[in-house]
Amino acid sequence: MMGGICILLFGMIAAMGIRHLIEEKVSLANMKNLVIVAIIFIIGIGYAHNGIAYATIAGLLIHWLVPNFTTKNEP
Repeated sequence: MMGGICILLFGMIAAMGIRHLIEEKVSLANMKNLVIVAIIFIIGIGYAHNGIAYATIAGLLIHWLVPNFTTKNEP
């Protein structure tokens, strides 16, 4: 029973995060944004204990420390 509730809880959190990305029109064509999203998902899924906290900290650090990448297709 608890396993199903945990899956539902974390599934809802992930779905709300994806919905927020779509509503705010975050450009995943920007390489920095894509790297941040990918690392947050991998850390959040990979760590059994406190994965969401580690993912949040990693996302913030990457956002603050990594410069913006530019690609040819960006406006």
